[in-house]
Amino acid sequence: MVKNNELAITSFILAILSWIPLLNFLIAPAAVYYGFYALKELNQQPTHYKGKLYAVTGLLIGLSITIFSYSWLVLKLIK
Repeated sequence: MVKNNELAITSFILAILSWIPLLNFLIAPAAVYYGFYALKELNQQPTHYKGKLYAVTGLLIGLSITIFSYSWLVLKLIK
């Protein structure tokens, strides 16, 4: 029986929660981490798990929010 990958769903939920101001500095990198390892697990065992869309979405949203947040922080510190 094919089941959803827990890491992929965790990555997706963390990516959604990373829109919360000030928490995004911690939550968005965690979404990237879980998304990366979910994709790795999904590619190693494609017949056991589903949820690749959750993993990719969590990874991309988490990565974009991480880049944006830390860029904003660096620009604020320079200014």
